Amino acid sequence: MSGVEDVKSEKMAKDLEKVKERNNDLLLSIAQLCKRPNRTYPEVVFLLGLPGAGKSAIVNTIVKALCGKFYSKAVTGKGHAVSKTLILQRKLPTIIDAAGTGDEDSEKFKEILRVYFGGFVPSGTSIQFVENLQKEHGIGTLQYLLESSDENKVTKVVFVASCKQSFPEKLVECLHSVLQEYDDRNPVDVFVVITKYDLVKDQHIYEARDKEEDYITEECFEKFEAE
Repeated sequence: MSGVEDVKSEKMAKDLEKVKERNNDLLLSIAQLCKRPNRTYPEVVFLLGLPGAGKSAIVNTIVKALCGKFYSKAVTGKGHAVSKTLILQRKLPTIIDAAGTGDEDSEKFKEILRVYFGGFVPSGTSIQFVENLQKEHGIGTLQYLLESSDENKVTKVVFVASCKQSFPEKLVECLHSVLQEYDDRNPVDVFVVITKYDLVKDQHIYEARDKEEDYITEECFEKFEAE
């Protein structure tokens, strides 16, 4: 019996090592892309997703990839985190964490995406400030109150979705609608990250949690991924 357990442990260790190698390669790729010499300005990366999807964890991972060690630049907020703008250093990316975004497709949020994608929001400006400005002066006024700059234009959107949450259909539609307006004038690369895969039961790659109620099935994950 112990021999069977040893074989299982050895297989899990090998699988985990493969995951670590893939993650390491990915982090190196991120660092190389962010240091490309053909960019006039640093990348501006906009993280979008529902509260609790794992955006802050991704910020910390990117910082680790670029700085060579772990710094807790973004704190997990469990749905109540404050939106952050993280400016690493010259030629490295500005990371905008749109914490607390709900599943909405509204003119209010579309305008906020437009001003970010259009370069109207200076580095270091929180989304809360932009929202307060919009609330004070009304929807449709932000582009007249702020000044556009190529340096501030969003170059990449990372859409983060947790397979433990419901599919954020409205938020996806909102993003898609705004991106269609900017494709020709200001192309934006979009990446999708599905988090919480360690909660997929019997996936034999990550060490899963002990609580049975936390698990989801591979079938549920694949359905979410397809959506």
